[in-house]
Amino acid sequence: MLCLEQPLPPADLVAHAELARQLTVPICLDESLSSPRRVLDALRNGSCQVACLKPGRLGGVRATRLAHAACAAAGVSVFVGGFFEAGLGRSSNLALAARLSEDAPGLVGDLGDPARYLVVDPCGYPAVHDGWVRVPDQPGVGPGPDPVTLGELEAQRRWFPATYT
Repeated sequence: MLCLEQPLPPADLVAHAELARQLTVPICLDESLSSPRRVLDALRNGSCQVACLKPGRLGGVRATRLAHAACAAAGVSVFVGGFFEAGLGRSSNLALAARLSEDAPGLVGDLGDPARYLVVDPCGYPAVHDGWVRVPDQPGVGPGPDPVTLGELEAQRRWFPATYT
């Protein structure tokens, strides 16, 4: 087993640290890591040996890079995960994971194709082959938006003039 992910309530970093001292299987925190400050608190407490960093939860790319640097300095393995982003957000997470692995190699990210849960995705996602995604080597974070799909998803607008009585 690679790790035991989030075995206790997210707020209880102390209990995670106590459990980590008793187990031989590494503890991975996910939901507990809701900000760079929480990552630092978890590291100080020894609450985890693995961290799942989600840019959407941590506050974006910069916050995730800060959290990653702190984990690398503490010797805590990291992988980048995500929520239910569309292709653009998921591709951004993929690009970030690739960049962070250049600074400190971590675990394989949890960044599968959003087509698993989206019916329509205007941005798409790089092709997945045997569970692996090749990080695009062109500028940007992945495929650009498809104008036709965007047009189909465009909200309908109607103008209602204000009436005052």
